[in-house]
Amino acid sequence: MVPKITLFLETKYPENHLKAFYAQMLIIGGSGSMRYRMFFDTFTETTLLWFSEIIDNTITSFHTFARIFEEKFVVNKIKSSSMADLFDIK
Repeated sequence: MVPKITLFLETKYPENHLKAFYAQMLIIGGSGSMRYRMFFDTFTETTLLWFSEIIDNTITSFHTFARIFEEKFVVNKIKSSSMADLFDIK
């Protein structure tokens, strides 16, 4: 069974992408090594470039890899506005 996994677009939230990915892996019962291979298939240009720069043997588990992925692309998350932000408007 081939899971329906969408590509990760750098304009999207990495945690949402990971949640959708984990859900698909639960459905098909994907093993740890399968997770790596399937997750790489969701990468686009920027993500592939980032991945190619990771030093070999520095990632020991998929959980670690997912955390590093989230930390790298968390900048895409939209910050919620606060009352103090109104004072910055000119």
